Amino acid sequence: MNDFKAFKFYKLAADQVCAYAQWFLGKMLYSGDEVKEDRFEAFKYYKLSADQGDGDAQFDLGGMLLIGDGVKEDHFESFKYYKLAADQGHVVAQCELGLLLCFGIGVKEDRFEGFKYYKLAADQGHKGAQWDLGNMLLTGDGVKQDKFEAFKYYKLAADQGHKNAQWDLGDMLLTGDGVKQDKFEAFKYHKLAADQGCVVAQCKLGVSLYSGDGVKEDRFEAFKYLKLSADQGDADAQCILGDMFNDGDGVKEDRFEAFKYYKLATDQGLADAQFILGIMYGNGEVVKQDKFEAFKYTKLAADQGLADAQFILGVKYDGGEGVNQNESEAFKYYKRAAEQGHESAQEYLDMVLDDN
Repeated sequence: MNDFKAFKFYKLAADQVCAYAQWFLGKMLYSGDEVKEDRFEAFKYYKLSADQGDGDAQFDLGGMLLIGDGVKEDHFESFKYYKLAADQGHVVAQCELGLLLCFGIGVKEDRFEGFKYYKLAADQGHKGAQWDLGNMLLTGDGVKQDKFEAFKYYKLAADQGHKNAQWDLGDMLLTGDGVKQDKFEAFKYHKLAADQGCVVAQCKLGVSLYSGDGVKEDRFEAFKYLKLSADQGDADAQCILGDMFNDGDGVKEDRFEAFKYYKLATDQGLADAQFILGIMYGNGEVVKQDKFEAFKYTKLAADQGLADAQFILGVKYDGGEGVNQNESEAFKYYKRAAEQGHESAQEYLDMVLDDN
């Protein structure tokens, strides 16, 4: 039977109140499968089927209502149909219902109920629900904190290929958070996540390969994963990549590339990168020397609490470098750095106090 004949067959059955045929006809109309796509008609047949109790139709109807797909958005009706499907054991509907309950979409927020539906889906093997359940158990969100159970559900999801679960599982193994520390297993799961495009896992994997933490040191592979992460916008990876280019560490030295990645990280507010950029402007490395820009970036880093930047900012205020001289501001930043244990700042303050 070709698809067009199938459509005619299912339409005849649907018009005779066959719930399955109504649902299937809705799917054909929704996707435009060998018939002209018609979301309005798809909604009509989904609703006919859903109101006869078909769980798949209830789920599909809930999805259309949730985002206003071919019909006016209605979160309350969406919740209603998702719940009908979920209470029939529809695993994806259970996961979606958990999300709606946890975030109060179409219903009053109820993390405890949300957890219940996530668990129903997770225990049926839904990897997304297993990951969500792991998150809630890890932090005690809507349920008693239980890191051992969190690890269990992360592992179930990770072993089904869920990249975020692979990342989180790797993190727990790396730090020994709720489980025995195992850096080799951590590396394995971080690599699985990284190879699926998980940006933070690519950065973490790069750092592990760079330092030889839990794996044989490999600067070439470290560079590869850090670049993947940096080019997707991870600020930490951008800064580390800047260091590698700047020092010719694992890659040919290239100060222009170093500056590019430091600037990318700086524009995302990373204090370490802001401080380094301040130094580059101050020394005229790669870019034209600009003491005002140097001051600007050093202050950005200092105001985020970076002790080295606070000390250098104190020096700049003290000497009027890129800013009007201001002894009061200089003392303030020296003091902030000293309170974080910065030795040069402490020595300066000791000298000032001795003079007084």
